[in-house]
This record gives sequence, structure tokens and C-alpha cells, in this order.
Amino acid sequence: MHRRINESKAEIKFQKVAVKEKNALDFQLCSYLGFLIRDKKNDDENIKNYFYIVSNDNGYSILPDYWKKFETDLKIVSNLAKDEVKKTEVKLPQQNDKVSELEKELSKILKDKNEIAEVVKIINRSKTKVEVNNNLSKIFHQKCGEIYKAIKSFIADKKSN
Repeated sequence: MHRRINESKAEIKFQKVAVKEKNALDFQLCSYLGFLIRDKKNDDENIKNYFYIVSNDNGYSILPDYWKKFETDLKIVSNLAKDEVKKTEVKLPQQNDKVSELEKELSKILKDKNEIAEVVKIINRSKTKVEVNNNLSKIFHQKCGEIYKAIKSFIADKKSN
């Protein structure tokens, strides 16, 4: 993984974790990301900058929507594969009957296609039903129960915990 990161076109910045508390690295990285975004915006307002967090940690999944409000393109990717890094928005997987049915069910609750895509992404990334529910609650808060109820039959093949 380190070799692939070093070989990528990404501008690499190494940061030492200053505090040895739970989630210290996450907080430090998110703070530093804000600093980088501000610096890049001040450099040249006309150049579109893309920011990526390479991680399988679902805790970062709230950041892209937050930064979108500030017209900043941030993606969370699990690796530096070209096709994953060049995505500009969350895409739904290839259409098949199961996804179409899931989309149809979700569109009764969620009107935004990116939100529907985010639910599909959560389902695909999560290994258990509990993980699906926890990840949904981080993003969709009050709608979580309603969404979970709508997708329950689609995640029947996942482990309970």
C-alpha cells in the first residue's frame, strides 16, 4: 500500500500523531484537511482541487457532504486505483434487478440520488446488518430506522453481527 501511495500522483503529506488518545489521528487528519482546503482555495480560486481520503474507515463518510457545502470536492476511497480516484460523485453499481428494486424502495424515502447511492455504498461496504445500521445512523440520523426497514429484505444475506 505504501509503495502504491508513493507511486501515485498524489501530493503526500506525512503527519505525526501528536496525541495518543482515542480517535486522535482522525481528529488531527480532519483538522489538517480543513487547513489544506483553505490553503488551496486561497492559492487560486479558478483551479478546481480534488481531495481524497484513502481509508476503509466509515467514520470519514460524513466529510464529503460537509465539504460540498463549501464547493470542495472530497472523496473517500478505499484504494488509489485510477477508476476509483477519478470518480466525481457517488455512482450506483451496475443496474440489475436487485439494485433497481432497492433504488425504487429507497426513492420512496430519499429524493436525492446521491443519498440513495450513499445507502447502496453503505450496504456494499458493510459486512453485517449491525454495521449497515450503524453506518446509516451516522449519516441519516432520524431517517435511519425508516431506511433500514426499507432495505431489510435486501440485506438478508448479511450476518446478523
